[in-house]
Amino acid sequence: MSRPTVPRICVACGKEFFAQASNIARGWGRFCSHSCQGGEHSGRWKGGPAATGLYRNVAIGGGATVGEHVAVATRALGKPLPLGAEVHHVNGDRADNANHNLVICQDDAYHKFLHWLARIRSLGGRPFFDGFCTTCRTPKPIADFYTRKTTDGRRMPITTCKACVLAEAARRRAA
Repeated sequence: MSRPTVPRICVACGKEFFAQASNIARGWGRFCSHSCQGGEHSGRWKGGPAATGLYRNVAIGGGATVGEHVAVATRALGKPLPLGAEVHHVNGDRADNANHNLVICQDDAYHKFLHWLARIRSLGGRPFFDGFCTTCRTPKPIADFYTRKTTDGRRMPITTCKACVLAEAARRRAA
């Protein structure tokens, strides 16, 4: 059984959308999306950059907003970011958008790689020499991991160390 919906106009962007009648009765249903819900139209907004979700947003004209970290990186680069590029915060603080704290990553895979290196470093491991076992949650030398062949023929370590793989196999045999 579907809940009744009512046509509404978003107070932020003016777009028509449908909201559930029960949400309107609760005082919700004023915005068409989460991105429209933040910023100056929010009841908690006190001025300055609008914070929606995890990052602060800034207006870039025409009613559009972009993450402040993206705007800072774009300004430093002097041109729009390449398609698929992501901005990484070196110290992990999403509110610190200083130039020296931002790295422009060519894609999501490189961005995840930087987080993986930072995680190994934070756990006392040595990036490029140690891996991180997701089962026992410890950094270990790369030689302590099995590898698998990727579709392009490269060898990549799996995320569980040999000791944990063998322990899991023994546990399954015993069950």
